[in-house]
Amino acid sequence: MQTKRILALAGALALCTSAAFGQVNVQPVVVTSTSATGAAQTSPVGTGAGGSVAMPVQGISGGSPLLVGGYEFNASVIPTVQNASYTAGQSLGGLQTISIGTTNSLSGILTGISVESKGGSTTGIVAYVWSKNPTNTTCTDKANFVVSTVDNEALVNNAPVLVTPAIVASGQDTHTYAAATNMVGNFANGSANTDLYVCLLTNATVTPATTSDLRLNLQGVKDAP
Repeated sequence: MQTKRILALAGALALCTSAAFGQVNVQPVVVTSTSATGAAQTSPVGTGAGGSVAMPVQGISGGSPLLVGGYEFNASVIPTVQNASYTAGQSLGGLQTISIGTTNSLSGILTGISVESKGGSTTGIVAYVWSKNPTNTTCTDKANFVVSTVDNEALVNNAPVLVTPAIVASGQDTHTYAAATNMVGNFANGSANTDLYVCLLTNATVTPATTSDLRLNLQGVKDAP
Protein backbone atom coordinates (compact mmCIF):
# COMPACT_ATOMS: atom_id res chain seq x y z
CA MET A 1 0.00 0.00 0.00
CA GLN A 2 1.47 3.39 -1.01
CA THR A 3 0.51 5.27 2.16
CA LYS A 4 2.14 2.60 4.34
CA ARG A 5 5.32 2.83 2.23
CA ILE A 6 5.33 6.61 2.60
CA LEU A 7 4.87 6.41 6.39
CA ALA A 8 7.75 3.95 6.58
CA LEU A 9 9.81 6.39 4.49
CA ALA A 10 8.92 9.24 6.83
CA GLY A 11 10.07 7.22 9.84
CA ALA A 12 13.30 6.33 8.13
CA LEU A 13 14.00 9.97 7.29
CA ALA A 14 13.31 11.05 10.86
CA LEU A 15 15.88 8.54 12.15
CA CYS A 16 18.51 9.37 9.55
CA THR A 17 20.53 11.91 11.53
CA SER A 18 24.09 13.14 11.44
CA ALA A 19 26.28 11.84 14.28
CA ALA A 20 28.29 15.03 14.16
CA PHE A 21 25.53 17.62 14.05
CA GLY A 22 22.32 15.80 15.08
CA GLN A 23 20.47 17.12 12.01
CA VAL A 24 17.97 15.35 9.77
CA ASN A 25 19.31 14.12 6.46
CA VAL A 26 17.34 16.08 3.84
CA GLN A 27 18.83 14.58 0.68
CA PRO A 28 16.32 14.22 -2.22
CA VAL A 29 14.18 11.09 -2.07
CA VAL A 30 12.36 9.49 -5.01
CA VAL A 31 8.73 8.59 -4.32
CA THR A 32 6.64 6.29 -6.53
CA SER A 33 3.12 7.51 -7.29
CA THR A 34 0.27 6.68 -9.64
CA SER A 35 -0.72 9.02 -12.45
CA ALA A 36 -4.26 9.69 -13.61
CA THR A 37 -3.80 7.02 -16.28
CA GLY A 38 -2.82 4.42 -13.69
CA ALA A 39 0.84 4.29 -14.76
CA ALA A 40 3.49 4.21 -12.04
CA GLN A 41 5.75 7.27 -12.01
CA THR A 42 8.67 8.36 -9.86
CA SER A 43 9.11 11.91 -8.64
CA PRO A 44 11.81 13.55 -6.53
CA VAL A 45 10.40 15.05 -3.35
CA GLY A 46 9.33 18.62 -3.95
CA THR A 47 8.64 18.44 -7.70
CA GLY A 48 4.89 17.81 -7.56
CA ALA A 49 5.01 15.49 -10.57
CA GLY A 50 3.06 12.26 -11.01
CA GLY A 51 -0.15 13.48 -9.42
CA SER A 52 1.31 13.43 -5.91
CA VAL A 53 0.23 15.66 -3.04
CA ALA A 54 2.62 17.85 -1.01
CA MET A 55 1.92 17.79 2.73
CA PRO A 56 3.77 17.99 6.06
CA VAL A 57 4.59 14.70 7.77
CA GLN A 58 5.27 14.34 11.48
CA GLY A 59 8.85 13.36 12.23
CA ILE A 60 10.33 15.40 9.38
CA SER A 61 12.46 18.34 10.50
CA GLY A 62 10.50 21.59 10.50
CA GLY A 63 7.37 19.95 9.09
CA SER A 64 8.86 20.11 5.59
CA PRO A 65 6.52 18.96 2.77
CA LEU A 66 6.78 15.34 1.65
CA LEU A 67 5.06 14.06 -1.49
CA VAL A 68 2.48 11.37 -0.75
CA GLY A 69 1.57 9.24 -3.74
CA GLY A 70 -1.98 7.92 -3.99
CA TYR A 71 -5.50 9.25 -4.31
CA GLU A 72 -7.14 12.33 -2.84
CA PHE A 73 -10.56 12.38 -1.19
CA ASN A 74 -12.82 15.35 -0.55
CA ALA A 75 -16.13 14.29 0.98
CA SER A 76 -19.00 16.37 2.37
CA VAL A 77 -22.15 15.73 4.39
CA ILE A 78 -25.00 17.91 5.65
CA PRO A 79 -26.10 16.63 9.07
CA THR A 80 -29.82 16.90 9.84
CA VAL A 81 -30.10 19.02 12.98
CA GLN A 82 -33.02 20.62 14.81
CA ASN A 83 -34.03 24.26 14.84
CA ALA A 84 -33.88 24.15 18.63
CA SER A 85 -31.46 24.93 21.45
CA TYR A 86 -28.49 22.58 21.87
CA THR A 87 -26.34 22.74 24.98
CA ALA A 88 -22.58 22.22 25.27
CA GLY A 89 -21.54 18.61 24.73
CA GLN A 90 -24.61 17.60 22.72
CA SER A 91 -24.29 16.04 19.29
CA LEU A 92 -25.23 18.08 16.24
CA GLY A 93 -27.02 15.67 13.92
CA GLY A 94 -25.82 12.40 15.44
CA LEU A 95 -23.24 10.03 13.95
CA GLN A 96 -22.31 10.78 10.32
CA THR A 97 -21.04 8.02 8.02
CA ILE A 98 -18.93 9.47 5.22
CA SER A 99 -17.80 7.35 2.29
CA ILE A 100 -14.29 8.21 1.09
CA GLY A 101 -13.85 5.51 -1.56
CA THR A 102 -14.84 2.16 -3.02
CA THR A 103 -11.90 -0.06 -2.00
CA ASN A 104 -12.14 -2.09 1.20
CA SER A 105 -9.42 -1.72 3.86
CA LEU A 106 -8.54 1.84 2.86
CA SER A 107 -5.60 3.45 4.61
CA GLY A 108 -4.73 7.10 4.38
CA ILE A 109 -4.12 10.46 6.00
CA LEU A 110 -6.79 12.97 7.02
CA THR A 111 -5.33 16.37 6.19
CA GLY A 112 -8.24 18.72 6.85
CA ILE A 113 -11.66 19.23 8.40
CA SER A 114 -13.91 22.17 7.51
CA VAL A 115 -17.34 23.27 8.74
CA GLU A 116 -19.79 25.81 7.31
CA SER A 117 -22.82 27.32 9.04
CA LYS A 118 -25.37 28.75 6.61
CA GLY A 119 -27.07 30.62 9.45
CA GLY A 120 -23.86 32.33 10.52
CA SER A 121 -23.25 30.53 13.83
CA THR A 122 -19.97 31.38 15.54
CA THR A 123 -20.18 28.67 18.20
CA GLY A 124 -17.26 26.27 18.38
CA ILE A 125 -17.75 22.73 17.08
CA VAL A 126 -15.78 19.68 18.22
CA ALA A 127 -15.28 16.97 15.60
CA TYR A 128 -14.54 13.34 16.50
CA VAL A 129 -13.45 11.28 13.47
CA TRP A 130 -13.06 7.49 13.61
CA SER A 131 -11.87 5.00 11.01
CA LYS A 132 -14.18 2.31 12.44
CA ASN A 133 -17.83 2.50 13.43
CA PRO A 134 -17.86 3.71 17.08
CA THR A 135 -20.55 1.29 18.23
CA ASN A 136 -19.77 1.80 21.93
CA THR A 137 -20.02 5.58 21.75
CA THR A 138 -23.24 7.55 22.27
CA CYS A 139 -23.60 10.05 19.42
CA THR A 140 -27.30 10.82 19.01
CA ASP A 141 -28.71 14.12 17.78
CA LYS A 142 -29.39 16.59 20.60
CA ALA A 143 -28.21 14.12 23.24
CA ASN A 144 -25.16 14.28 25.50
CA PHE A 145 -22.09 12.71 23.93
CA VAL A 146 -20.60 9.70 25.74
CA VAL A 147 -17.19 8.60 24.49
CA SER A 148 -15.79 5.06 24.50
CA THR A 149 -12.10 4.39 25.12
CA VAL A 150 -12.47 1.22 23.02
CA ASP A 151 -13.79 3.20 20.04
CA ASN A 152 -11.11 5.85 20.47
CA GLU A 153 -8.48 3.30 19.53
CA ALA A 154 -9.67 4.10 15.99
CA LEU A 155 -9.82 7.88 16.56
CA VAL A 156 -8.19 9.61 13.61
CA ASN A 157 -5.58 12.23 14.58
CA ASN A 158 -5.56 10.67 18.09
CA ALA A 159 -7.70 13.55 19.35
CA PRO A 160 -10.90 15.44 18.54
CA VAL A 161 -10.59 18.74 16.67
CA LEU A 162 -12.13 22.07 17.70
CA VAL A 163 -13.11 24.47 14.91
CA THR A 164 -14.83 27.83 15.44
CA PRO A 165 -16.76 29.28 12.48
CA ALA A 166 -16.33 32.97 11.68
CA ILE A 167 -17.49 35.44 9.05
CA VAL A 168 -14.86 35.74 6.32
CA ALA A 169 -16.54 38.20 3.90
CA SER A 170 -18.71 40.53 5.94
CA GLY A 171 -21.41 42.15 3.84
CA GLN A 172 -20.97 39.75 0.93
CA ASP A 173 -21.43 36.38 2.65
CA THR A 174 -23.45 35.80 5.82
CA HIS A 175 -22.30 32.18 6.17
CA THR A 176 -19.55 31.36 8.67
CA TYR A 177 -16.64 29.00 8.05
CA ALA A 178 -13.91 27.19 9.96
CA ALA A 179 -11.17 24.78 8.94
CA ALA A 180 -8.44 22.72 10.55
CA THR A 181 -5.70 22.23 7.98
CA ASN A 182 -2.21 20.71 7.72
CA MET A 183 -3.39 17.73 9.76
CA VAL A 184 -1.57 14.39 9.67
CA GLY A 185 -4.29 12.04 10.86
CA ASN A 186 -3.20 8.53 9.86
CA PHE A 187 -5.92 5.89 9.64
CA ALA A 188 -6.43 2.28 8.56
CA ASN A 189 -9.96 1.00 7.95
CA GLY A 190 -11.33 -2.47 8.67
CA SER A 191 -11.40 -5.26 6.11
CA ALA A 192 -14.82 -4.36 4.68
CA ASN A 193 -14.90 -0.64 5.37
CA THR A 194 -14.66 2.37 3.05
CA ASP A 195 -16.00 5.02 5.45
CA LEU A 196 -14.98 7.53 8.08
CA TYR A 197 -17.35 8.23 10.99
CA VAL A 198 -17.85 11.69 12.47
CA CYS A 199 -19.61 13.07 15.53
CA LEU A 200 -19.98 16.85 15.79
CA LEU A 201 -20.51 18.38 19.22
CA THR A 202 -21.42 21.94 20.08
CA ASN A 203 -18.93 23.64 22.39
CA ALA A 204 -21.59 25.98 23.84
CA THR A 205 -25.32 26.63 23.69
CA VAL A 206 -26.46 27.16 20.10
CA THR A 207 -29.65 27.09 18.02
CA PRO A 208 -29.12 26.06 14.37
CA ALA A 209 -30.90 28.41 11.97
CA THR A 210 -32.37 25.53 9.92
CA THR A 211 -32.34 21.73 9.92
CA SER A 212 -29.66 21.85 7.20
CA ASP A 213 -27.60 24.65 8.74
CA LEU A 214 -24.29 22.78 8.86
CA ARG A 215 -22.02 21.34 6.20
CA LEU A 216 -19.03 19.17 7.11
CA ASN A 217 -16.14 18.42 4.76
CA LEU A 218 -13.21 16.00 5.11
CA GLN A 219 -10.09 16.14 2.94
CA GLY A 220 -7.10 13.83 2.68
CA VAL A 221 -5.19 11.20 0.75
CA LYS A 222 -5.68 7.43 0.58
CA ASP A 223 -3.90 4.42 -0.86
CA ALA A 224 -6.64 3.20 -3.22
CA PRO A 225 -9.75 4.47 -5.07
